[in-house]
Amino acid sequence: MSYNELLSQLAQRWETTPEHLENLMNKIAYHESGMTMDPTIKQYSGGPGRGLFQFEEGEGQGGATAANRLITTLGETPDWLAPHVDASGRVMSIDASILTPEQQRMMFLGNYRQHPEASFKGVTVENLPQFWGKYHWAGDVPGSEKYNKKINSFIDTQNYLQTKEKTAEEKAFGF
Repeated sequence: MSYNELLSQLAQRWETTPEHLENLMNKIAYHESGMTMDPTIKQYSGGPGRGLFQFEEGEGQGGATAANRLITTLGETPDWLAPHVDASGRVMSIDASILTPEQQRMMFLGNYRQHPEASFKGVTVENLPQFWGKYHWAGDVPGSEKYNKKINSFIDTQNYLQTKEKTAEEKAFGF
């Protein structure tokens, strides 16, 4: 299945449009990539976050979870993911920064399609910070001081995006 087919299928599932879903993904990627939209980015602090969505590299980490959820979503392993699958048929670790932006987006979509709680149904630009905080960052309990600080950081990133002069890359991504 191609990226566009997956995007369309999941947009329909979540009762939205592919354009809206891509817009939400772009906003998350913009924040997660340190406002660079660089698919090869590695976490600034030297941590395990990789790529547009800062999927963690390492055994059992977010990158492996997203890759395995994508395989489940598709019902097969895409050719580009096959080199990362071990003898058990699972991805144990993956560095998302070596994947194309489209492949990273497919992992993102597969991750949320198989997520036990999260759904993009009803997610808007206005409530995206809360979705991001609860399901993507997921670093603390909603309402806690740390959670609120991270939500405000996400909002600040989006506000900056709205007020700054757009780069060619941002224009290409539809910001």
